[in-house]
Amino acid sequence: MMMTQSSQKNIVITTLIVVCIAVGTLGAVWGGPALGDHETIVAQCARNMRLTGDWLVPYYLGDAYVRKPPLPYWMIAGLSYLFPNDPQTGLPVTTLVARLPSALAAFGTVLLLWKLASSMFGQIVGRTTAVVAASGLFFLLYAANATVEMILTFCCTWAHVHFWFATQAPARSSRRKRHLFFFFLAMGVGMLAKGPFPLVMVAMPIIFWWYTQRPFRVIASSGGRAWRSALTRFFRELWPRTREAFSSYYLIPGLIVFGLCFVPWMIAVGIKHPDSWDLWNWQYWQRAQGQYDDTRPRNFFYYLPVMGGLILPWMFLVFEAAASPWMRKYARQRRGLLYAGLWTLVGFLVMSLMTFKKPYYIGPVIPPLSLLLGVVAARFYSQPFPKPHWTPWLKIAVILGGIGFVGGGYLYLREEFPQAAVALTVIAAVAVAALILACLLYFKGRRWTAFGLTAASSILAFHAVWYGCGTIIDNIDKVADLERVLNEQGISKDTPILWVHDRPDGRLSFYFARCPRPMIQPEEIVTKFVDRTTQKDTLKNLVIERTEQLISSPKPVYLVLDREEYDLARMFGFATNACVIGEIKDSGRPGKDWILLANPAVKEHPN
Repeated sequence: MMMTQSSQKNIVITTLIVVCIAVGTLGAVWGGPALGDHETIVAQCARNMRLTGDWLVPYYLGDAYVRKPPLPYWMIAGLSYLFPNDPQTGLPVTTLVARLPSALAAFGTVLLLWKLASSMFGQIVGRTTAVVAASGLFFLLYAANATVEMILTFCCTWAHVHFWFATQAPARSSRRKRHLFFFFLAMGVGMLAKGPFPLVMVAMPIIFWWYTQRPFRVIASSGGRAWRSALTRFFRELWPRTREAFSSYYLIPGLIVFGLCFVPWMIAVGIKHPDSWDLWNWQYWQRAQGQYDDTRPRNFFYYLPVMGGLILPWMFLVFEAAASPWMRKYARQRRGLLYAGLWTLVGFLVMSLMTFKKPYYIGPVIPPLSLLLGVVAARFYSQPFPKPHWTPWLKIAVILGGIGFVGGGYLYLREEFPQAAVALTVIAAVAVAALILACLLYFKGRRWTAFGLTAASSILAFHAVWYGCGTIIDNIDKVADLERVLNEQGISKDTPILWVHDRPDGRLSFYFARCPRPMIQPEEIVTKFVDRTTQKDTLKNLVIERTEQLISSPKPVYLVLDREEYDLARMFGFATNACVIGEIKDSGRPGKDWILLANPAVKEHPN
């Protein structure tokens, strides 16, 4: 039977969307900048699994690295069997292999969102959500990042998708049981990705939605005046909903499945390395209590602009997306919108209440926000623009805003990335011109063409920066310069290079097969310092004392510290016996230049 014109059109649209997703999530792993310092932790742990054959305990820079769970290391190490060794070091795990699991996780996450949005809101919203997610900055950036963030995001999204489908299946049906099994499995696998994050990003939003979604729907339907009946319903349903969670959603068997995913690994590692429990307490519990010092103060609303940046270029839809669960025009989609909205809101609130914040911690909140954006985008690009009398002024404002953005961006880039400022500005100018064209097309009624051009502009601009400028701004030259100095000094590859205060730069190990080491092991820190926010001075004194001991050691010792730290130490009379054998410049940040020191014993025992 011949396909109808409508069927052919659907196939073409679906194919274009799949290509968009593939390019957006898988397109950046084939080149671009070198791994960052955080990325090399994951890559090096995976490489060490291949080299040692120990897949239970990860090792990093010569020591057990059990503070983080092993799932990303397992994935990278497993994939490395399918690819040749690194040509520079001859060792397993390349930059491509290190980033590939994140790219695959991003691809899978977008497909899950496509499936979930189609089920909740229909085919058009499903397709729109997939394109919005795949062209958003979060998926573009973290799909090409070897850290665990995208793998965690996939696990959290995977769990939420199955829980939603479980709520749509008949009670006690095999379909509900199947979805609940995969829900708890996804939660457990997420724990193997990044510890208790699924409890924050999955369990808490679902618990809140479970008890409040019906009262909230009453308020959304009848307005704020219905708060008394909503509150009455909340308390009346509190016990029945709790009982339903145990009887119809198999909470106890599910928790067993959940625990079996990660508890055996924790027990096995705890037996082999008893200090693991202190490390986990330090890494997770102390952080939750606010006893884990942040690099700089970040207020409660820190994540709001971060989330806005991570959903570019679709941020202009975010205000309506945030309000959509409560708006009358989205009444038919309210149940799904409340699920996505509370998933977003609770995740944001819990992460905002924590004192230790990093921009990538909010990543698992972006998928539900993409669901909300997909609903609003589908409506925005489906309905004709009303063309008010001030439309010409709006067009002028868009054009002038784009020109101002490019000009201001150049001034900023000239200060922050002078070596790449011109190239980045040219890319930005082309991208802004494409976005302005998309706006003009929208005003002329070619709405879905404007939608596609906006998505394509975002994806292509990111890849232009990634492949065209990534190697200029990745700062690997600083590590390469340190390697050059070490070679000039005749320091052998297996000689430990101790970082005095900060964590060693793992790229020296991953790309140059050197042996950087922390001067003070994390195991020593967690057993001596319970609250790092109040014991900073004690920790600094330990660093000073240990540095003096090593400089006075009869054995050769090599130390690396920042220029600021070195100048401060000299000012107070420390490290005066050490010899500076190298200074590695940091372009744009003189205080972060590396000073390579050697103790007097090096002259007595040359390499």
